[in-house]
Amino acid sequence: MTDPEVESLLADIGIVVPDTRDLFEVFDADCTGKIELEELLRGFFMLYGGWGHMHVVATLLSVQSAQKRIGWLEKSMTQSMATSTKLLNVMSKSMTTSTQLLEAVQRISYLHSKPLTRKVAV
Repeated sequence: MTDPEVESLLADIGIVVPDTRDLFEVFDADCTGKIELEELLRGFFMLYGGWGHMHVVATLLSVQSAQKRIGWLEKSMTQSMATSTKLLNVMSKSMTTSTQLLEAVQRISYLHSKPLTRKVAV
């Protein structure tokens, strides 16, 4: 599509944009180099009020994208912490078992190191 075609289509839905080339930078809130449908629709909805507040729209879209990423990061960290806690519990039980085994081996070793004495009947 050429810019006049895009501008005409946008004008038909009540969005007047002086330069459609700026839309990409405004709508690419997560700076991935591509615009997802959600970003496109959200951007058009916000621009419905007028192009004059483009910087506000761009900032809001960026903040929303950052919030989504932070939410994903928080969920990921929570899962990692839960997995680490389970692993530490398993390791702790294993160490307890290992300690008990070592103590048993030490007792057996001690018992085997004592000289055996027999009572001889006289």
